[in-house]
Amino acid sequence: MKFRYLESQEYSRWDDFVDSSPQGSIYTKSFYLKALAASFKIGVVEEDSSLLGGIVLAKNELGMSTNSVFVKYLGILYDSFQDKDARAQSARHQIDRLIVSHLSKCGVWSYTFHPNYTNWLSFYWAGYQQTTRYTYQIRFVPSTDFKNSYREKVRHPLRQAEKNRLVVDDISTDEFIRVNTKTYQKRRAKPPYSSAWLKTFLISSEKAGYLYKKGVKDIDGNIHSVAAIVFDKKSANLILHGTDPQFSNQGGGTLLLDHLIEFARRNSSVFDFEGSMIERIELFYRGFGGDLVPYFKIFKANLQTFLYEASIKIYKKLFYK
Repeated sequence: MKFRYLESQEYSRWDDFVDSSPQGSIYTKSFYLKALAASFKIGVVEEDSSLLGGIVLAKNELGMSTNSVFVKYLGILYDSFQDKDARAQSARHQIDRLIVSHLSKCGVWSYTFHPNYTNWLSFYWAGYQQTTRYTYQIRFVPSTDFKNSYREKVRHPLRQAEKNRLVVDDISTDEFIRVNTKTYQKRRAKPPYSSAWLKTFLISSEKAGYLYKKGVKDIDGNIHSVAAIVFDKKSANLILHGTDPQFSNQGGGTLLLDHLIEFARRNSSVFDFEGSMIERIELFYRGFGGDLVPYFKIFKANLQTFLYEASIKIYKKLFYK
């Protein structure tokens, strides 16, 4: 096995590999990372010209080696080895150790891995640390209505939205951004991106066919809520969900999620709520009856990473209560 970094002209090969990998998602596809204008490189492990594993090493908006905005899962990807095959388990350990040996030895390094990455021992042995995080996922089963799992915390707002005669509708990108920004204004926080950058990303991604966005309006044309997912055949992932504070109790946000989940059922195998670590958000997502799914956040145990992670925790405590 050998490790190397791909040249940009080889990225289409990587994207095909992502489709076949159990740890693959739209977040690790080169065209998606390019749409985000993310700084990244792709390291792969090969044997006899076969691609056996790899990792996307991206930097966020602050230049830190960590997940970019709208990139939930990165980490190591494997070829579709058979999980119960002892030789496959040995191969995965070799891939991990080879990748870890080529990682930067200094600075911030902190990534959230795909839920299908379940063994972080090679990182542990190399001195890294891990914290378990959670998301909710709805897995679509043929002939089963996912709405049967909705709890009253979701059913009641849906009835309220119907009573208020709210409807899901197309909205312009500018309208989407305006309502989404109001969600941050309520918390006296700023979005982790500029409106210009978000507009470019939304337009290009929607045109490319892997982003789906909608809004909820009342009979007077007021926009109550907006939301967007990025999706492929594997999963649909909630990346944006905002509500105008003056309409927060009308049921629009719940109606919109219900619509997006229905869209995901027709186009993907899984709907991922994209993390549920904030208590009030976890309570809301739990009402949709999905499965609580753990995933790893693996990080380098050094002072730079510790200070970076501490600052992020303080920010979330201040603005995401």
